[in-house]
Amino acid sequence: MKSVYGTSPADLEPQQLENWYKSMDRRQKKYEREHRNVGYHRSVTIKFPMDGRFEFNIGDLTVPCRQILTWAAKEYPDISESVLGIRDQFYAGDEWEDHNFEFDGADPNVPTREDLAIKRVERAKSAPERAAKARDWLEDGGTSCQAEWDAFAAPARKAVAEQRLALQKMDQELDLAWEEFIVERENWTPPQREKLEAASRAKLDARAAELHAKRTNVEERYEALLSDLIRAEKEEKAHA
Repeated sequence: MKSVYGTSPADLEPQQLENWYKSMDRRQKKYEREHRNVGYHRSVTIKFPMDGRFEFNIGDLTVPCRQILTWAAKEYPDISESVLGIRDQFYAGDEWEDHNFEFDGADPNVPTREDLAIKRVERAKSAPERAAKARDWLEDGGTSCQAEWDAFAAPARKAVAEQRLALQKMDQELDLAWEEFIVERENWTPPQREKLEAASRAKLDARAAELHAKRTNVEERYEALLSDLIRAEKEEKAHA
């Protein structure tokens, strides 16, 4: 490893070594300032089946998490605010990975045309079965298990929707209150800071406890409504 002095760090004089470490530390801090959202993946890679990569001469696909979250928010409107919040706070488009939508290069180790033909013939044999499964899926409305559950639980969700919305607003207001506390305490002088912090924390903790109690009551009501729906469905099936 070469240093700014053109030699290995092991060959540096003590003062030179100290300067080298300081230089590296400055570079690291500069990088961290410029790249605050590091330490987690900002894209996902879709690994195509090997046969697919060979047959269609294309590599794996990398998709930015930002783009996936944008799609997920549309698919799950009930939690879209949270999904978009994560997107905007942690995948805000400030790093190149947030825009890195691309296919890898094709694998050069392609099998022979005969080998690929054998694969296609084998896959064609299962085509009718796969088509039948696809038709069954479409006849069921093309819904996922999550979508089916969402439809089943819709009456219970609707019954508590207004209360959940009010709790969400309280939660946001509490977050803002904590942020205001963090900012305000910077202006408190040492003699008064400890006392003011204790008083402010007590008030905020009390609000949090109140919010938790209200949320628990609402979710218990929701669970009770779900139990009623499940019981009614079982009774309906029993008498069918």
